[in-house]
Amino acid sequence: MPEATRFPLDFDALNKGDIITAKTLTEILGVRPSSARYRPKQVDLAFEIERQLKARDRDVTARLDHDDIIIVTDQDAVAYHAKLGKKAVRQLKRALRKTIEIDRGNLDSDGLKAHDRSMETLSKRVLAVSVAHKIDPLVYRRNVPKMFDVSPPEQLPAPAGE
Repeated sequence: MPEATRFPLDFDALNKGDIITAKTLTEILGVRPSSARYRPKQVDLAFEIERQLKARDRDVTARLDHDDIIIVTDQDAVAYHAKLGKKAVRQLKRALRKTIEIDRGNLDSDGLKAHDRSMETLSKRVLAVSVAHKIDPLVYRRNVPKMFDVSPPEQLPAPAGE
């Protein structure tokens, strides 16, 4: 008996740089781009593409571009993930700023505990990100999938102040 598939898509045929257009997605997802159900299904399919290809030892990034899904090339993935990282840092700083603005006088004892935990966690994360931008990270290059070329300690630059 054939297995039921969630998405009728040949994952093995997908390669980096491929674009799955809105027309193709409409056939796969069974909903039109104008439908409110299109975007959630599009996101699910993008995640499923990444999961399926990862299971086949193929690391890819699938991103949404309006009504299409793009399986980005390694060159484009660098810029895409840098953009995502910057966005995450901005969101983290905004969350801390908004948490600071909360009036503690309006909170009960449980709310105060939760607020204090949240403040501590967010503060540590923002501090860690701020410090990480000021230190030299361990330099490595990924030449072959799953293989890292790490410079030996004697070739790393000396820490500042020594």
